[in-house]
Amino acid sequence: GMRCSMGRISVGAVLIAEAGKCLSINRHIVSTALLFFHQLKNKATLNGLHVCAIISIACKVEEQPLKIRDILNVCGFVSEQLLKEEKTKPRSKDQAAADSASTYYFQVPQNLGDEYLSVKSSVEVNEQKLIEILDFSLVTPTS
Repeated sequence: GMRCSMGRISVGAVLIAEAGKCLSINRHIVSTALLFFHQLKNKATLNGLHVCAIISIACKVEEQPLKIRDILNVCGFVSEQLLKEEKTKPRSKDQAAADSASTYYFQVPQNLGDEYLSVKSSVEVNEQKLIEILDFSLVTPTS
């Protein structure tokens, strides 16, 4: 049946919106990323690196591609802030998120060595996987 999800916003959606602000990407791209996120959320278990991939896909679809490195750094930072916030401010039941900040939390390796490259390549692999799940129906909010 229809679940009323009012007030139960996904931490993943908050991560996309906040990262979008920090990356100064326009609201249209953020809407596209949120649309993809909600389409994918029902089909896959998503984490912070998936969110990076979703933002990257949305930017490409809107023909304003960003460096994965920038997306990673911003999302990693925002995911940490969201986790801290969740730990310090217990929310009332009606404000409960649909998921937890720990689901989306990840750390970006500080040096650009092998560890960093494996994180970066996992985002690229996620992009491919998620595009397949989206069924190549990369429909944007305006089209």
